[in-house]
Amino acid sequence: MRGVAAEAGCSPDTIYLHFKSEQLLLNCIVDEVFDALLETLEQIDNMDDPIQSLTKKLHAYVDFGLQFPHHYRVAFIQRPPGRAVTLEGKPHACYDVLRDSVRSCVDRKIFASLDVETASQVLWSAIHGVTSALIVMPKFPWVDRERLIDTVIDTAVEGLRKISENGLDRVDPNTARVASQKHHDPIRLR
Repeated sequence: MRGVAAEAGCSPDTIYLHFKSEQLLLNCIVDEVFDALLETLEQIDNMDDPIQSLTKKLHAYVDFGLQFPHHYRVAFIQRPPGRAVTLEGKPHACYDVLRDSVRSCVDRKIFASLDVETASQVLWSAIHGVTSALIVMPKFPWVDRERLIDTVIDTAVEGLRKISENGLDRVDPNTARVASQKHHDPIRLR
């Protein structure tokens, strides 16, 4: 709290007037991050092309995280103890925006009959992964940042299209795993 007070140009007592604990301060930061991200995502129009809309939202998410890396760390990487990304087991409204975009792709048969939750979590994992990696490993010899981000997003979206086209989404996960291994020799460990 002393560091926050020094940065704000006030005494720690002043901070404690507004926040009874460091936990409450961090919770407030997380809430502000989610609110700002939600506002950013909601400003993106739902276009006639749901893939274009989805892709813009995925890029906006990554751009937001890279623009505010310290906030992103607090909200997603180093959350305060006892503070989950969800409220009462429900995803935040930011995730709902992503899920709604995925649902549009499913409804338009772009992802055919893919499960909306699985597709949403695959895409969120991809964008969270690249955002987190760029934030926590800034000295890694990354390729051009935009090229990396574009490739991750395009690969995730096109991968979901291919899974849908091949019909692997129409079977249970165990069967899908076996079906996908038909194209690859399984690795056997001795």
